[in-house]
Amino acid sequence: MNLLAVDIGNSDTVFGIWTLNATLPYVFRIDTASILQNHLLLPQELELKLTHIPVSTIEKVILSSVVPQVTDLVRSQILEYTQLPVQLLDHTQFHKLPIQVLKPDEIGTDLVANALAAYTLVQQDCIIVDFGTALSFTTIDRQGKIIGVSIAPGLLTALKALTAHTAQLQTVPLSMPSSSLGKNTEEAIQTGILYGYDGLVRGIIEAQEKELGLDLYVIVTGGLSHIIPTLKNRVNLYSPYLTLEGLKIAARYL
Repeated sequence: MNLLAVDIGNSDTVFGIWTLNATLPYVFRIDTASILQNHLLLPQELELKLTHIPVSTIEKVILSSVVPQVTDLVRSQILEYTQLPVQLLDHTQFHKLPIQVLKPDEIGTDLVANALAAYTLVQQDCIIVDFGTALSFTTIDRQGKIIGVSIAPGLLTALKALTAHTAQLQTVPLSMPSSSLGKNTEEAIQTGILYGYDGLVRGIIEAQEKELGLDLYVIVTGGLSHIIPTLKNRVNLYSPYLTLEGLKIAARYL
């Protein structure tokens, strides 16, 4: 079965096509703000992106969204394009999943999808670190219960906040400097943000492990998941499409 999974996030809307027996989806992204501002003609955009995957082969569509004002627009345009009902993963559907969701009416559906994918993949105490617009940590135990969530500003969000409110600091590329001692303005910002977030990620993981009295399996996902290479010795699994994987799994239960 070919499945279209759609993850509407604050920065990007990500489309993933799962074909039969595929281990990775075919993925493309659209800027979420452009959908809202321009009422993007999604069917035309999909036609351009899916030239080698005929729409007639898509059998099911599932969607997760943390941007309510975009949800109905995207949902209606996908329906127009595929002629298929769009299954929305929201808090009313969480009880159908093989995990126990903390505060169903508050937690983001993307975090639930991440937790479902992680639990299905490893079935042990684990923490999912998602490098998106926000940096989120979702912790799930080996019984499939979400036991906690932590949220901090994402890397780009922090960088934009810093440079937008300081007259003499300019936007710089987010690339890891060779030293933690910045020798110029660009390196100073890079070291502060990237080495700082290395410490933030490690600190959250270590605090939770200490509180729980156990070791957590660490899964990292999100568009910027590889940007801090110094975290490699703390990460067990990099899975850039974890949310889409979770949506694919959720589609089996909805």
